[in-house]
Amino acid sequence: MIQPTVEEIRGYGLTVPLDVASRAFGVSRAKGQQLARDGKFPCPVLLIGERRRVRTADLLATLGIRGDVEGREPTA
Repeated sequence: MIQPTVEEIRGYGLTVPLDVASRAFGVSRAKGQQLARDGKFPCPVLLIGERRRVRTADLLATLGIRGDVEGREPTA
């Protein structure tokens, strides 16, 4: 499993697919889905239609990465 780079994560825009967020935490897609269903994913998960997504800002913050999503100003 290849973990996404910070640039790849930011490239998704405001949200990233749950499988990308799962890889960022070093877990498989199946484990990420299970954690999301159980309400135990490391950061909040959004259900948009039938797809689970994670806010890019939440993912980066949980990973301890400073800065914001491209196109938005960082907050002080």
